[in-house]
Amino acid sequence: MNATQFTVEVVDLVWKAGAIIREQINTAKDIQYKGEIDLVTSTDLAVEAFLKEGLAKLFPDYTLVAEESADISSGKVPAKAIYIDPIDGTTNFAHDFPFVAISVGAYRDGQGEWGIVYNPYSDELYHAVAQQGAYLNGNAIQISHTDSLRQSLLATGFPYSVAGNPAHRRQMLDVLDRVLEQTQGMRRCGSASLDLCFVARGILDGFYEWGLKPWDIAAGALILQEAGGSVTDMRRQTHDMFADGIVATNGRIHEQLLNLMGTVG
Repeated sequence: MNATQFTVEVVDLVWKAGAIIREQINTAKDIQYKGEIDLVTSTDLAVEAFLKEGLAKLFPDYTLVAEESADISSGKVPAKAIYIDPIDGTTNFAHDFPFVAISVGAYRDGQGEWGIVYNPYSDELYHAVAQQGAYLNGNAIQISHTDSLRQSLLATGFPYSVAGNPAHRRQMLDVLDRVLEQTQGMRRCGSASLDLCFVARGILDGFYEWGLKPWDIAAGALILQEAGGSVTDMRRQTHDMFADGIVATNGRIHEQLLNLMGTVG
């Protein structure tokens, strides 16, 4: 599929999937719980089914790895995969907090090919194709020029598992305390894919989080890189979507942030 076909067919598919979410805005949600605070709605399942059906037709030789149906416990990574998060920010969606996204990203041999992140509340659609830049509603975007951590606005998030792991929670709060002291501010909005896009767009200067899954970051990481940003794990290694943590910045503050965070994991 060439870039023109990608823009027309895949973006259209994701936009249509967003209509399923838009129909549920400001309505009662059908909620089930996967864990004590980790929830899923019938809308998650409907969007995932819609995307899987459409993507299977467009990309029959790719493995579809979707949040609500995939089993990645084996650790085996498909050579060609499309990672799907039907609603990144399900808790936000359940409360109609409008920081919600559909995230779809394609990878071949570990390298990003294309990615789409769409917020149906704001009708903002980010997309990128490898080596072709990053875009918001068709307009090119780029990272901020902030080069001082003190002048940076950052975002982070906390995994659902933190509630049952006091030691890890303490570690994350220790890092947060250091970052709060040395930056202009922190935000926690609850959708990693949109956090990454906000860094790509230059609204945020950086983002870090533990405990994310490939479908949370596959699209957003590529969009950020195509906008000129940097993405690594927390030990300065090339980012692996299956690693526990991600650090993503405009590149100018990357080393400063990693140094401030210290060795974490």
